[in-house]
Formats: sequence, structure tokens, C-alpha cells
Amino acid sequence: MSFMSIEFSNPVVIFDDNQACIQSFEKSEQKKLKHVDIQYQFVKDIKFKGDIDVKFVESKEQIADILTKGVSAVLFTKFRERLGLVQIK
Repeated sequence: MSFMSIEFSNPVVIFDDNQACIQSFEKSEQKKLKHVDIQYQFVKDIKFKGDIDVKFVESKEQIADILTKGVSAVLFTKFRERLGLVQIK
């Protein structure tokens, strides 16, 4: 896969905590998703080409939440450490 002049030899892994979203990638056609725009079709196409791999992760382990949601102090510290960030005093 090549994106913005960056070459990837392995599929890019996307961790998602939405099982319905993950299941929609596994099915070739879903009538309920006819309203979904071209961005979804683009992502679905690169998934089937093997450029990305979508895997389930439990919500309590979703590190991206530190960037998108207000999380408890305990989760914030846990996710910060897993990202390799340090607290500056």
C-alpha cells in the first residue's frame, strides 16, 4: 500500500470498539448501508484489497479515547503510559 508517498509492507491495523462497524466490513453487501457515502466504500475497498485490517478492541482498552473523549484519571494515566508519554512537572 502506498499513501502520501509512504510505503507500507503490511496491512495497517485499525482497532475499533464498534462490532457493528467491523461486521459491516465482513459482508459483501448490506441493504441497510445503502445510504452510506463514498468514504465508507473507499475504506471497504482498501480492506478487501488487504491494505488495512480492522480488529476489535474492548472500549476500556481503546487507547484512542484519550484523544477523543473525557476519560477518568485512571484511564488517562493508563493510556498515556501505553502511548509512551510522560508527565511534565
